[in-house]
Amino acid sequence: MKKAVGYVWYPKSHDTNIAQQKRFIGEWCREMFTNQYSLKRFYEDLIATEISERISFNEMLEDAQKKKFSVILVHHHNLFSHNAIELLRIIDLLKKKGISVRFGNLNVDTATPEGRKLLAKLSNFSEYFVSDLARKVEAGIVDFGENSWVGRTPFGFKIIGDKNDKSLRINKKEWKVVEQIFFKRMGLKLTYNEIAIDLDRQGYRTSKQKKFSGTQIMRVFNSPYINHFLEDEDVSKLI
Repeated sequence: MKKAVGYVWYPKSHDTNIAQQKRFIGEWCREMFTNQYSLKRFYEDLIATEISERISFNEMLEDAQKKKFSVILVHHHNLFSHNAIELLRIIDLLKKKGISVRFGNLNVDTATPEGRKLLAKLSNFSEYFVSDLARKVEAGIVDFGENSWVGRTPFGFKIIGDKNDKSLRINKKEWKVVEQIFFKRMGLKLTYNEIAIDLDRQGYRTSKQKKFSGTQIMRVFNSPYINHFLEDEDVSKLI
């Protein structure tokens, strides 16, 4: 049985804390790799963005050089590195030492050519969300014309203002889910039902704290409000 370690990181831009990541990795290892991997320990970092500033990450790389383990398990590839080139460089360095990295949101072996190709493709896609989309979400203003907003609040947004002057603003918590839906649909090519199952596995819930259905995922992905917000950024060109 191969020795495995988990890596957890809690940057401000991510919505899954250390405890949630550890729980996910532990359950994932037990359920998916029962007779393959033995989870020995976790390396954890808080806040620090640059890899050079992440003490435990660098300790893990040093231990990798000493071949103290064979596999690294990570909740999401964004929690390894936000930079696509840097991510692939580290994956290649680890591969040369006979160490593979597996990401819970991809469920592919990055040591294989197919896994590396998919990772490269999705890393570039994710980098868009971390940079340009993050900038737009931070601004949070959605312009639908001069008229006051009328109707119920669409997923991914919140309403501010009084009854005579309502407007939409981004709901940052729900946009974490929007990001996941677009990523899984456009990047991984998953069906709406598959995305709903995957979001449930990762602990995501609707605004009413219920599990997502395939129909709800379809509505979010095709939401005219979300696509209006993204209309000047053709994310399909990134795939």
